[in-house]
Amino acid sequence: MSLSYSCPAHTLKIGSHVIINQHPCKIINYSTSKPGKHGKTKIYFLGEDIFTGKQHEIVILATNILEVPVIIYQEYKLMNIDENGVLILKTDDGDIKNDIQIQENDIRIKHLFEKDCDVKVVTVSAMNKEQAIDCKIVN
Repeated sequence: MSLSYSCPAHTLKIGSHVIINQHPCKIINYSTSKPGKHGKTKIYFLGEDIFTGKQHEIVILATNILEVPVIIYQEYKLMNIDENGVLILKTDDGDIKNDIQIQENDIRIKHLFEKDCDVKVVTVSAMNKEQAIDCKIVN
């Protein structure tokens, strides 16, 4: 599966995803300039990295093509959290997945697991990186 696809810059809006400086970002702001004496409209994009929350920006001609990351959201059943903070997850197929590190600022997953709740972990993946972004109690 491809990690990204091409998209004309002028079709991207707030909430769209785009790759800025090799970071998969969600567009949080953009503005367009009127054509100048050279006749080219430029677009300024401000994006927030979907993994770190860090902001990245780019100015590009409206006629140029940008790369859009393929983003996949998944849910897994939380089986355990090892001593290094690695999530032990179970896929719908019954396979075990143990390659996602819990984020330091995400105490919610740990807290629900320690309360012996059945927890589903929501992950986002893009550009060969996957990270836990949310969790919910399963009834």
